[in-house]
Amino acid sequence: MKKEFPVRAGTARTEITPPIGVDLSGYAARENPSKGINDPLFTKALALEAGGEVIVLVASDLVGLSPQSVHRIRQDVFSRTTVLSERLLLTCTHTHSGPATVALRECGTPDDTYVRKLEGAIASNIVQALDSLQSARIGFGHGQVMAPVFLNRRQPDGGVVDPEVVVLRVDTEDGSPIATWINFTCHAVVWSGENLNISADFPGAVAALVEQKIGGLALFSNGACGDINPNARGSDAIASVATPIADEVLRVWGAIKTSPTASLAVDRELFSIPFAPLMDRCEAEEQLRTWQKALEEASGVGVHGRIARAHIQMAEAVLALHRKGQTPAALEADLKVTSIGDHFLVSFPGEVLVQIGLCLKEEAPGRVAFLGYTDGCLGYIPLSEDFQKGGYEPAAAWVYYGHNAPFEVGVGERLVKSAREMLKQRLAER
Repeated sequence: MKKEFPVRAGTARTEITPPIGVDLSGYAARENPSKGINDPLFTKALALEAGGEVIVLVASDLVGLSPQSVHRIRQDVFSRTTVLSERLLLTCTHTHSGPATVALRECGTPDDTYVRKLEGAIASNIVQALDSLQSARIGFGHGQVMAPVFLNRRQPDGGVVDPEVVVLRVDTEDGSPIATWINFTCHAVVWSGENLNISADFPGAVAALVEQKIGGLALFSNGACGDINPNARGSDAIASVATPIADEVLRVWGAIKTSPTASLAVDRELFSIPFAPLMDRCEAEEQLRTWQKALEEASGVGVHGRIARAHIQMAEAVLALHRKGQTPAALEADLKVTSIGDHFLVSFPGEVLVQIGLCLKEEAPGRVAFLGYTDGCLGYIPLSEDFQKGGYEPAAAWVYYGHNAPFEVGVGERLVKSAREMLKQRLAER
């Protein structure tokens, strides 16, 4: 049995709403730039300390963070606190109505000035949370959102979904709320690509509802939602999606028993993501001609123009690699298992398809949460069967992510295997 220690917790919140006029990110179909603000964006941090071990859970209302931003935030925090990079879980809600913060092809251009200010704001917010540590009580709870607010977009009729909501309750010693950390699995795309106003989408609404009812700080983290969408879209749907989730969070929160002690640990693996072989030179040349013709037919404008430009950029990059005799280098990703008492947070910097998250939850039912979009956002992670079926996530999205080939088939199974081994090692210690 792992020894537990008195817990301390601290929180901080900083608004990160960009100025009107920045490009939004998430949809190639969107006509940028932004025109207004529907609701503010925030970065929120929950710092936990027990027995000298520190973990910081961060939730930012963003589509994602680039590897470069993650690196700079980590370095900034370390220079001011000596907290190591693996102790920070830099998650994003994956709202598709936030500023462009990742260099996706034809999905909005990041504003460098805003991005650097954003990085500083996230780092400073983490430091504020660490500076506000106080004695605390914590506990986990799990529930099920039974309302039909989401669906599997690859198989809308009866496809697998993950209705589980995971809640971490953090109180002061006398039971006053400090924070509520929420994990749920659904793409933040209630606002469609037609929306040109900045918004945190439904995760922001869930957090706001929980804060109104409970008090303290509410942080929303998204799960393995690569193929999970809300079943309603548009302005009227924000409340219809957010309210059932918030209601279940409140129900679960009320039943959680908290403890003044816990153990904290982080296990980290540098996970390699190889690419499939490049398309050959002839195919790349044909792709280039095809999409140049499509661009001309679209008169270079609109959604068809943007899709064409993204594919032209890809084909040109592939041909450049062929001329140099190079192949795409494998990506490196931080796969983490963060242990908080007898619960485990598996995190990964990608859009992981739902079946992968469900597989990992089977290792310890009621004790595992999966966090996508954490410490970066590198692309979709499908299983081999998803590659066989094709579709946007395994066969098309890589173009917009700025890659020059799809990920290698089997990457999803390798992720499951590695995370399972890390979980089993921690479970053996309990």
